[in-house]
Amino acid sequence: MAHKNRNNLLTFLILFLFLLFSYGQTFRMNFWRDDYTMLFKLQHPLEKASHFGDNGLIGSGPYKFILLPHALFFPIFQLNPTGYFVVGLILYAGAMYAIYLFAYELLKSKKAAFFASLVFAAGYIASDGLFRIINSWQNSIGQIFAVLAFAAYVKFFDRKSIKYYFLALGLYFASIEFVYVRSHSLIVIIFALDLLLGLLPNFKKGLVAFAIRQIPFWILFKLWYLQDSQFGKERFISIFVNHNFGELTPIFANIGNVLVPDKLQSQAISLITKLVLRNEPIDGQIFWVNILIFVSSILAVFAVTKFVNLSKKYYLFTIALLSLTLILNLQFISRNYYWYRDIQTVTSGMIGMASFVLSVFIFIALWNKNRKAGTAILLGWIIIASQVFGYYISYSDAILESTHRYLSSAFLGYCVLMGGAVSMFLWTKAETRAKAINYIGLIGLSILVLINLKLNFERQSKFVNEVSIPSKNFYKELKINAPHFEKGSLFYFDIQDNSFYQRQFDEFFSVGSMPNSTAIAVYYGVDRYDFFLTSNYNEVLAKIAKKELNSAQVYSFFYGANGLKNTTNDFRNLLLNGGEKINKISSPVVFENEFTVEQRYPSLTPLFLQMDLKPEPLFD
Repeated sequence: MAHKNRNNLLTFLILFLFLLFSYGQTFRMNFWRDDYTMLFKLQHPLEKASHFGDNGLIGSGPYKFILLPHALFFPIFQLNPTGYFVVGLILYAGAMYAIYLFAYELLKSKKAAFFASLVFAAGYIASDGLFRIINSWQNSIGQIFAVLAFAAYVKFFDRKSIKYYFLALGLYFASIEFVYVRSHSLIVIIFALDLLLGLLPNFKKGLVAFAIRQIPFWILFKLWYLQDSQFGKERFISIFVNHNFGELTPIFANIGNVLVPDKLQSQAISLITKLVLRNEPIDGQIFWVNILIFVSSILAVFAVTKFVNLSKKYYLFTIALLSLTLILNLQFISRNYYWYRDIQTVTSGMIGMASFVLSVFIFIALWNKNRKAGTAILLGWIIIASQVFGYYISYSDAILESTHRYLSSAFLGYCVLMGGAVSMFLWTKAETRAKAINYIGLIGLSILVLINLKLNFERQSKFVNEVSIPSKNFYKELKINAPHFEKGSLFYFDIQDNSFYQRQFDEFFSVGSMPNSTAIAVYYGVDRYDFFLTSNYNEVLAKIAKKELNSAQVYSFFYGANGLKNTTNDFRNLLLNGGEKINKISSPVVFENEFTVEQRYPSLTPLFLQMDLKPEPLFD
């Protein structure tokens, strides 16, 4: 027993160290976007702040209870982001260990469970959620409840003990009650688990029991999510009654972006185009990339057929289905939907469609050979598809980047699917001739995890250096240059005429459904309406002209390559006394060919003056 516990502890330690390497850079991040709304609400609990409602820190509506965990730590961390990110990583580790337990219950393989957890630790998919404290805590807490509910449900079928059923029901209730907004599609996973583990193995005798088990979950789902809701009724009619099947393409494209990171897809497409399809028009490139995915899928089917010694009729039927997906995708492309045009998007769509056929094929192929692995692969795909569909209802034309936080629940399915694939390749009863396929498959999956890790590490590094560190420096310098201000003051920011610094500046202030002044208000501990914030010079002049404020209430700054520069004194002086007239050229100049006059002038912002001169000679 001691040896077993030691091995488990070592496994969890390795996973945590891997996670620390993968997401350790979050400790260097600053508050970002919705985090400022959260902080404002924690500072002013009785104020109505965006979607948090006005019911104190308990909140109301879809984000009810979401601030309570942060309220426990706010007196300790205050405005120190590092503490919040440390807690965020610990919660993410909790979700990682929950995935380990679920994968182990499902596959009864510690190696497969370890790999599934390793995929989760490597991240990249849905990593945007960890860059925001409020999304990070919310997603991880919801995932812990949900995944433990799934593990308990699997244990219920394995042990035939009713206590695990009620444990699963209670954890499911906790997930939809405390993390309502991220749990709307979990009911499909409960249904899929019951279908694959409870009903299919004994369909005729188990149908009544299946219905009885499902009723309590669906009652909770109806009470929490279907009250006064059409739940995508118009979309359903458009697709299945009016036969607009092309409107389903965002679902498959988003599935593809979960299975293969969009950045990896783009890099592969770029390489293939450069080496093989350089002279092809864009339509030709799209066609041949789809053909490549189709051929790769056929090779995968062939490998599985050899792997399990399956009848050729299954092989031929699956090829027919893959051919149908290729034809359908080419048909969708020809419709020229505005959301389904670029080569990367249609590639991810083809990956999503082909992956469905492959997962069903593997499930059938392994039914009598390695049912647990086949079930995990199909279940993983169902989890991905159902969680993508949950957001599709509200955002029907959105193609989400692989890093988007809305894919956090779909990422769970990716981990389960990968665990099932590893379980299949580790299958010890494989024939000698299939061992090469084992090693190739395991190496391929390992490379994919390392690629995800690399992409995740690089993206965090870029974010820290381009957003987080500049953001920390910005607010630090702002507090130094303007330690305090009176109510009704105005902050005027002039930004360097450069797209990079303008985007960077926007990231400092973007605050969800709250005014951008919320970010500054948080650092000064005031209300977001206690002062004005603008980058429009004419707005400053208008407020002074209307006597809404005086020059002493104006704080002026310039932001650019050299950080934040305080121009308040000069700006106020100009408002009071006006500028000076300066001669550009104080003496006659002889122009020969091209001539440049360069001279420096006192200015609050860098100026570039360009003139066209028309010479008019005094005599011939």
